[in-house]
Amino acid sequence: MIDLGNEIKKRREERGFKEEDIANFLNIEVKYIYQKETGKEPFSAMQLENICSLLGCDIMDVINGNHSDPLKISFRSSNFETGDLIAISKINKIALNLNQMNQWLKENEE
Repeated sequence: MIDLGNEIKKRREERGFKEEDIANFLNIEVKYIYQKETGKEPFSAMQLENICSLLGCDIMDVINGNHSDPLKISFRSSNFETGDLIAISKINKIALNLNQMNQWLKENEE
């Protein structure tokens, strides 16, 4: 079984987000991010869905431990306000949905 906390931590670090960024985005204390990433406390389904949107990865890929290509976004800053994180998450969600629709279209054309 996949270690969700470790998988989220790995993906968070790959994308350049800090524990503080995720905590601000989820509106929880930083200590809870550490507890969740180390498996001491589970992520709720909503937290997992929101984090995946922010990180630009499909929730099922995370749950199954698949390493599909994440959305690639470059930032000029490493200091994110909560509003920035919300905007990034919404943009990523749109892009992920578009990718999924394109995949379905390709599958149905064949």
